[in-house]
Amino acid sequence: ETIVPLHSFQIATAPLSSNLAATILPEGQAVSDSRRILVYYRKSADGRLVLGGRGRMALPTRAGDWAHLERALVRLYPVLSGVAIE
Repeated sequence: ETIVPLHSFQIATAPLSSNLAATILPEGQAVSDSRRILVYYRKSADGRLVLGGRGRMALPTRAGDWAHLERALVRLYPVLSGVAIE
């Protein structure tokens, strides 16, 4: 039996305006997409979109460690391309 440690990284947008938030997961769903590499996302109670997915084998140490999640976020919701990631 082998155990392989894996990390899941998450990013969150700045709080979204109520108009923008209403267009994203309007029913409050949480989503998990495992077609290729697992990505999951949901809206937080304070109006952010939180997106997570695969991480490196080591803990994150540089900003680029989250870049693939930022690209996934914009692919899913192009309207979020200018929204800050906090």
